[in-house]
Amino acid sequence: RDRGEQQARVRLEAWESQMKRFHGIGSLRSAVPGRWFTLAGHPVHDKEPEQDRQFAILETRWTIRNNLPGIDELVDFSESLSGQVRRAMHADAGGVKVRHPDGSEGFFQVEIEAQRRRTPFRSPLEHRKPVMQLQTGIVAGPESEEIYTDALNRVKVWFPWNRRNQGDERASVWVRAAFADAGSRRGGHFPLRKGDEVVVGFMGGDCDRPVIVGRMHGGPTPPVWHSNGLLSGIRSKEYAGSGFNQLVMDDATGQNRVHLYSTSADSHLHLGYLIEHTGNSRGAYLGSGFDLKSSAYGAIRAEQGLYVSSYPTSTKQPMDVRQASAQLVNAESIVEALSDASAAHQAENLKDGYDALKAFTDATRKSMAGDASGAGRTAGGGTGNANGFAEPVMLMASPAGIALSTQQSAQVSADRHVNVVSGGSTHIASGKSLIASIGEKLSLFVQNAGMKLFAAKGKVEVQAHADGIEMQAQKSVKLISVADVIEMAGKREVLLTSGGAYIRIKDGNIEMHAPGTIDVKGAKRVFAGPVSGDYQMHGVEGQGAMKTGRSIDFSG
Repeated sequence: RDRGEQQARVRLEAWESQMKRFHGIGSLRSAVPGRWFTLAGHPVHDKEPEQDRQFAILETRWTIRNNLPGIDELVDFSESLSGQVRRAMHADAGGVKVRHPDGSEGFFQVEIEAQRRRTPFRSPLEHRKPVMQLQTGIVAGPESEEIYTDALNRVKVWFPWNRRNQGDERASVWVRAAFADAGSRRGGHFPLRKGDEVVVGFMGGDCDRPVIVGRMHGGPTPPVWHSNGLLSGIRSKEYAGSGFNQLVMDDATGQNRVHLYSTSADSHLHLGYLIEHTGNSRGAYLGSGFDLKSSAYGAIRAEQGLYVSSYPTSTKQPMDVRQASAQLVNAESIVEALSDASAAHQAENLKDGYDALKAFTDATRKSMAGDASGAGRTAGGGTGNANGFAEPVMLMASPAGIALSTQQSAQVSADRHVNVVSGGSTHIASGKSLIASIGEKLSLFVQNAGMKLFAAKGKVEVQAHADGIEMQAQKSVKLISVADVIEMAGKREVLLTSGGAYIRIKDGNIEMHAPGTIDVKGAKRVFAGPVSGDYQMHGVEGQGAMKTGRSIDFSG
C-alpha cells in the first residue's frame, strides 16, 4: 500500500510539473538546467508573490555561431545548422551578436524551459520499460530465518546482477510463486526456502511485475534422487533441522513400490515391492505387500466396523466378508449341534453362546446403498450396493491360521460372552497352572470319546462347598488306590446298596440287610466288644459366593 501511494504521488506530481511550463529567450550564458532565478520587470509576473516569480530551469537550447575570421565565406554543407542560425539572427528575438574586425559576425542565443521552483519536478513517464526475459534468482531472507514468507507465500528474490544486496530481506519486493495447484482454501503448497534457486518471469515483460514460474536444482541445491531415473516423489525438510518427510515412487522394472516416510519416530508405510532405501540408493529385497510401522505408538480406528483378512477376494469391495461369514456360519452349526447334545444328556446347553455368535455373524452382513441423492455432480458413478457392518464390530479372518503371541500376558475380556469354537480339537497347554475361577457354574459335556482327568503329581481334589457331589455311570464305576488306602467317610451316614441289599453305617451302628444270602468268609472271625474310631473331618472353607451371573460351558 505504501509503495502504491508513493507511485500515485509521483505520477500526480509529474502531471502537475508538465501542466504549466514557461519559456524564455535571451543571451545569458549561465542559464543551465538545474539553476533557478527570480523574474523581475515582467508586466504580468511582477504582480505575483516572490515565490511564484522563482523559476527553475529545466531545459536549455543554445544557438551559437563563432566569430572566426572568414566564417561568412564557408559553404553550407548538407545537414548544416547554418540556416537555423541565420534565421535566429535575423529574427532579433533576444540573442547577442559579436562582430570581428574582418567583418565576420558571431552569435549567441539561449532558449529556456522552466517551471515554478515550488512545484516538484518529475520526469514524464514517456519511456517504455524494457521487455524482461526469464531470469534465475535465489530465494532471500533474513540471516536468522530459513523460511521467510508472507500470508500469500510470497518470497524475496536475489538476482546475481544485484551487487547492492547480498541476499537479505531487502533483496526485492515480495514476489509471488506459481504452484502446481492454487485456489481458495485448497491447492498444493510447497513454501520456498532461503537458498532455493528459482526461475523468475515477468508479467507482460514488465520489470515491476516479477513472478516465480519454477524452481530448479543447482550446485548448492542438488536433487535428492538422481542418476538412475527410477525414483520420483516429494521430500520436505525439517525447519532448522535434518529431519524430513517424503513420498517416494519407485518405477524400477518389475519392482514398483510407494514409500511414505517420516523421520519422526521412524514411521513409514511401504507398499508394493519392498526394498531397503536410503537416499539415492536402492538396497536389498525385503518382501512384497505392505509394511506399516513406527517406533512410537500406533492406532487403527474405524467407527462403523473393521475387517482384517488374508482371504483372497474376487470382488473389489473392501468389506466383502463372504469367506469369513461362511466360517462363522459353520461355527454356529457346531455350537448348535453340541448345545442340543448337551441338553439331551442333561448338561447345560450353549444357547447364550449360540445367540451371541449368530448376532455377530449377522452384524457382518448388511447391504449398504451408495449415495444416490442426485445433488451435485457425480458423472453417473458411485451408485449400487456394497456390503457393510450393521454394528461396529471387528472381524479378523484367515484361511490358513491366526496366531497371537506375547512374552508377557495376553488379555481377553468380554462383558457378556466368550465363544471358542473349533471344528476339530481345541488344545490348551500351560507351562505352570491352569486356573479358572467361575462366578456361577461349570458344565463339561463330552459327546463321544469320554473324559479324562489326570494328575501326574499331587492330589486331585473335588469339593462342593454348599451342596453335594453326584457321580453316575451307565456302566462300571471303579475306585482304586494302587499303592495306598481308600478312605470313605460320612459325617452322618455311609450307605452302600445294590439289588435291595445294603450296608448302612450310621450313629455308630452298622446295619447289614439283604433280601438274600449274607456270605461272610475268612480264615478268622473276631466279634469282640464295642470299639469306636474317630475320623478327622476337614471343614470346607470359602462359603462366600460371587454375584456375577456368569457361567462357562464346555461341550465337545
